[in-house]
Amino acid sequence: MYGLPGSGKSHLAQDLAKQWLRRRKHARVVCLSAAELAEQYVEALEEHAIDAWRVRLRGAELLILEDLGQIAAKPLVQGELLHALDALADRHATVLVTSRVAPAEMTTLVPGLQSRLSGGLCVPLAAPGEAARQEIVRQLAAARRLALDERAMRRLAQALTATAPELAGALAQLELFARSLPAATIGEAVVEQYLASRETPKQPSLQGIASQTARYFALKVVELKSSSRCRAVVVARDVAMYLARQMTGKSLKQIGEFFGGRDHTTVLHGCRKTESLIQSDPGTQLAVFELRRGLAAG
Repeated sequence: MYGLPGSGKSHLAQDLAKQWLRRRKHARVVCLSAAELAEQYVEALEEHAIDAWRVRLRGAELLILEDLGQIAAKPLVQGELLHALDALADRHATVLVTSRVAPAEMTTLVPGLQSRLSGGLCVPLAAPGEAARQEIVRQLAAARRLALDERAMRRLAQALTATAPELAGALAQLELFARSLPAATIGEAVVEQYLASRETPKQPSLQGIASQTARYFALKVVELKSSSRCRAVVVARDVAMYLARQMTGKSLKQIGEFFGGRDHTTVLHGCRKTESLIQSDPGTQLAVFELRRGLAAG
């Protein structure tokens, strides 16, 4: 399953695991994130327990692996996952993987892993539309015992093209905003006041851009500043420099100095490469979209 954060991948995966265990009480279900998979792999190697760890992983009846992009820059871990998938397929086990983009569009995956995952059922999940957002607002308001009339809920659903977690945050802000008002029920006029009062996003810092970009690509800031020419690092670094140029008032020289003392021509070249990839590579397009939205939200 693939889609933007907040589209429901984790909720569906967790519910599948619960349903599976409800019907098969003694089934072996393994649920972990790709980052946890990488950590366990390294620990098993260091403790000379790799064979035992492989047996546990490959012995699952249901394996759920979340956020595949977390191992985008870890080819050894990807290779281990590839062998695990083959072993699980031989046992007719079930595997569910979640990611932000379809496996076929993840250029940082090793070919074998990309092929295995693309050969299964790939299900895209979309962010909630207006009708779904209105229902989410209704349920969230009920859970918070927040009195919203229908027109207020409709206005929120129209104005906030957001995911379920973002809508929950907006309702919490609205509740605080409305506490100073005398009305027992929050109507459309109050919602309009709240929407007008929402803060204008602050300009992100170079450190903030670097930190969020490194986290998105499962890297460290020091790697973005390094001389590494590993493709995953280069792509992430170029995206970070592109965002820095788009979202800050910093010069090319200042951006280059921050990212490891690079000259302004290198920064410009990286920005142009990213602009080109945004047009041709869905993974880069999604990364820039999500990072820009996260940085703009502060």
